Amino acid sequence: DAAGGGRFLKTLLCLHDDGGLVVVKVYYKRDDVPDLRGYESRLLEIRERLSGPACVHVLPFQAFLESDRAAYLIRPYIFADLYHRLSTRPFLSSIEKRWIAFQLLHALAQVHERGVCHGDIKCENALVTSWNWVYLADFASYKPTYLPVDNPADFSFYFDTGGRRRCYIAPERFYESGTSDVGQLAVQRLMPEMDIFSMGCVIAELFMEGKALFDLSKLLSYRRGEYDPSNDLAQVEAPMQQLVMHMIQLEPGKRLSAAAYLEQWGPRLFPAYFEAVLHPFFTALLPMDADERVAAMLIVAAGYQGRESTANGMVLITVLLCTLVRGAKLQEAKTRAVALLSKAAALCDDDTRLQRVVPYLLSMMLKGEAPASVQCAALRSLSHVLSTIDTVPTSDAKIFNEYILPALSLIPAEAEESVRVEYAGILAQLAATAHRFLMRLQMPATSTQQQEQMGALRSAFTGVFQDLVVSPRSTPFTRRAILPHLPHLATVLGRKLSNDFLLPTMITFLNDRDWQTRAAFFRDVSCIASQAGFSGMEAFLLPCVEQARPSDSSLSLLALADESEAVIAEAIGFLTRVVEGRHMRKRSLLAATARVAAKLQHTASTAMRAAASDFIAAAARSLSPAETYALLTPLVMPAMATEPVIMTDPRSVAACFRPGDSSQTTLDGIGNACLFTLLNRTPRGRLGRRRPSPTTCSRRRAAGRSCQAPQQAHRGNGALTTFTLLDQLPSCCYNATFSSCSRRKWCERGLRGRSTVQASVSGRLAAGVRSIHLSSEGPLSFQPGGASRGISDAIDAAIHTDLPAHPYAGTTPWQPRGVLVAHLAEHKRAVNRIAVAPNGAFFVTASNDETCKIWDSRRLEKDISFRSKLTYASQACSQQAFESKNDVASASSNGSVHVWRVEYTSRSGGAPDRYNGIIGTPAPLSHLQHSPTSTHFQNCSGIHAWDLRADTLAWTLPCTSNQARPRLIPLRGCAWLLTGSSRGYLTLWDMRFQLAVNSIQQPQGFPIDALAPALAPPTKLGLQESSLATPLVYVAAGPQEIGLYDVEQGKCHQVLRVIGKDEPDSVRSELPYAIRRAQKPLPPAMDAAGLARHLSVAELQAPPQRPAGCRALLPTGAGPLLSGGSDGCVRFWDAARPDASFMVSGP
Repeated sequence: DAAGGGRFLKTLLCLHDDGGLVVVKVYYKRDDVPDLRGYESRLLEIRERLSGPACVHVLPFQAFLESDRAAYLIRPYIFADLYHRLSTRPFLSSIEKRWIAFQLLHALAQVHERGVCHGDIKCENALVTSWNWVYLADFASYKPTYLPVDNPADFSFYFDTGGRRRCYIAPERFYESGTSDVGQLAVQRLMPEMDIFSMGCVIAELFMEGKALFDLSKLLSYRRGEYDPSNDLAQVEAPMQQLVMHMIQLEPGKRLSAAAYLEQWGPRLFPAYFEAVLHPFFTALLPMDADERVAAMLIVAAGYQGRESTANGMVLITVLLCTLVRGAKLQEAKTRAVALLSKAAALCDDDTRLQRVVPYLLSMMLKGEAPASVQCAALRSLSHVLSTIDTVPTSDAKIFNEYILPALSLIPAEAEESVRVEYAGILAQLAATAHRFLMRLQMPATSTQQQEQMGALRSAFTGVFQDLVVSPRSTPFTRRAILPHLPHLATVLGRKLSNDFLLPTMITFLNDRDWQTRAAFFRDVSCIASQAGFSGMEAFLLPCVEQARPSDSSLSLLALADESEAVIAEAIGFLTRVVEGRHMRKRSLLAATARVAAKLQHTASTAMRAAASDFIAAAARSLSPAETYALLTPLVMPAMATEPVIMTDPRSVAACFRPGDSSQTTLDGIGNACLFTLLNRTPRGRLGRRRPSPTTCSRRRAAGRSCQAPQQAHRGNGALTTFTLLDQLPSCCYNATFSSCSRRKWCERGLRGRSTVQASVSGRLAAGVRSIHLSSEGPLSFQPGGASRGISDAIDAAIHTDLPAHPYAGTTPWQPRGVLVAHLAEHKRAVNRIAVAPNGAFFVTASNDETCKIWDSRRLEKDISFRSKLTYASQACSQQAFESKNDVASASSNGSVHVWRVEYTSRSGGAPDRYNGIIGTPAPLSHLQHSPTSTHFQNCSGIHAWDLRADTLAWTLPCTSNQARPRLIPLRGCAWLLTGSSRGYLTLWDMRFQLAVNSIQQPQGFPIDALAPALAPPTKLGLQESSLATPLVYVAAGPQEIGLYDVEQGKCHQVLRVIGKDEPDSVRSELPYAIRRAQKPLPPAMDAAGLARHLSVAELQAPPQRPAGCRALLPTGAGPLLSGGSDGCVRFWDAARPDASFMVSGP
């Protein structure tokens, strides 16, 4: 593309082969073209002189090419030059102009210090980046030094490239025809004073808002002394005007050098922090990419925290941060840049916030511009920045209607749910800010025009509100996010729109199945009672309270145990706040009191009773003593055992309540000790009712009661109460039976963390269904072999109930065909771990090249490029996928563990999923439905668990010195942990008590290379013991051997091993290492060498080379096992049918 229309050189914008844009200056040869080798050598000399690291403001030509018809000059491309930047919004502020002038003088000083003169300094040759860094480019040593006065053709041909007749040439470069030797002038070189004059003209144009100081005729008049430029400089500040006049003196000898101007005039013209802080810091940022610059800004911000900063200086930092927000590649860097931009904007003036920060934040909302986490941060920052703006020019009166809201219009329909929730949370604040802008504008407008603008503003926000909370993509999270900010929105809409639109729309929240949304409605809706008035209260809100109260027919056991109890309590709290605000008429107050009192007769809920006591006391305070005695007391006495002494005191009222009907409550004291853990793992929709929330359960436990299981309970004299709980695994059912006569005793002791009640435990495994029967009679029938005799019976019972069963017993056997689907070769070093997302959408690979790569598993057969979707570089050498949708934990050799999330959007219709990026911050596990509550990792000091919710160490399991380093930690749920060590020890841990239940050693002490639970029943594994109910685990240890171990008894039931074709018969007849008799080791010597061998000091200092063997195991639910070994072979083992075993692939 043509980038310039000069007569001497044509400027083209070209695409380089290596990527990126370059500027090419083309000289088309003519018949009388001179030899260009001299010009080439001069340009190369300039490039060599200006190629040092100190020339940070210089951009010389990088290449010179010549062909038969043309010659080419090539330099890097920068989008804007100073001429176009002066006429582009947002216009440069005063401090930015000074900063650019400061850099221009520095650039000229760097050039002259190396013996180079530019020759054609003008605004078009001063390049300006998006963060106001200046480069001096297009050095014109090939152009003539002197020009004739009486012939403007030479000036137009060589220097007037844009045809604008602007002239920056020093007066001494013009000569009179016939007065000088033309040949002698042609060989004379440029002088630094000539560049000083041109730079003075550029600085003058910079401060004159783009108006040129000279054209050719004015310059020639000034040369003759017939023109005074000081009149045009009258609008420039006095110190800068004096600088320009000194630089454009007619006598070249009186002009100073660029370095002298910086030294003598700099303290008067530029702030001291230009030279001391900003220029060195910005120079240090030049070799960095955008992500590294964000990291540097974070370090600087932490160092300057608490220090005073000037608003002018922060404008330059804000401009830099705006470019980093767009230029950063990593999501974490973008998020941090947005946060820094918000803090920097708070220290700037209103014009900078409105003209610079707001557009960059809104640009993040464009589709595909940024991932969801960055868009959420941008929305928060946008709301904060707009709220800090005090004055708005009249030209920006319609900024919300015509710019901000249209830029955010796609969020309700297309954005991720987290972005919609964030938008809902800031909508009310945006409305309040827009209302404030409109009220503060000093516009020459009539009241009718102002009302029209206010009407348009309200209409725009009501449309956004409706799109967020009523549209098909609306979710309970979006509705709950908007509820706490209703007062601001109601104030903007006014009473009429609040009653006609806001309240009717909000009432639809009560149709939501999510109990938290219904409870949040009553918790937050009272704040707009003043806007609704008495009519709106009685027409809309009070009927909602009546609907929130269950009817008499629904006052059953299940209703009180459901989460609607919280909704009822919040509804009563709403009545209390309305009464305290004097927004309810007397007749409505008495009617509400009667309904609340009737409710108290049928419930023992602590939350509802506390809310009712507050309401009755508030009602008594709003009435006179006579009205309280005559009207209120008769209504509440049916729920009272005695009349309260002080009706206005909530504590006095609560003390007089009748005891609730305890027969309506659920199993008292069970407290989730043995049931709620399973209920939490039950997917919604598998049971008849929703499971209770953790908040509700904690409130019930505080009241001495328990969470009820969401199944029906049949009561009877001496009958058994049965709870059927469906686990998350298919074809797996738990049946727990409790004796009703001993239920309370069992649960009260279970809540204290220990139980002295004996329980008989029996396990049965048949067709993937496991039944557990617990009663209060009978002796213990289970004793784990090899375990400590002092372990309590609760651990014995849990071994049968919590370790993995066989959920895929009826699955049809599957065999791999050995067909290569994809060859993924992006990693530079060995891949040591693969983790698959639970939904199968993608898988993650970790390599010794310190990267994790995300691959789209659904597109492997269709995508022939075999490229990864995302890369996470954090020195990772291992990783594990959580049981949530897209969270990954990666570990590195430097001891750090990173928890990050893969953000992607699933598309319908066969379109490929869009992978937005990676969030490099720990994911809150409260949002993960089936994930462990902590991340487990290991080092030389043992096994640790880090609680990501509290960001603290949860617990530590010590590593026994004689067992050496632990290698593998497979997690099965959150209660049990099985570890294998480098000396062959298998240890089973009960994580509830952090105790080692059982520990066995591989007979020959081989390192444990891989562990995997057996998922199929014993008959599918080739075992004869069909009644075997204990969990079985595959253990890879020794040379190409895989043992099937019973972790309860510590017995090896089966061994799979690889024997080569060339092995002799003696080797084939030998027993596998896993079932050989172990030799009793000699006690270690007490000297230093023996103790070092016993403690594996050598292994910690220099880990020994791992012997050849199996490295990875993948069991299937149908019985067969897949293994991968150090020999590069993948094998398929079918122990039930040995003839069906084969090698899938290998070298």
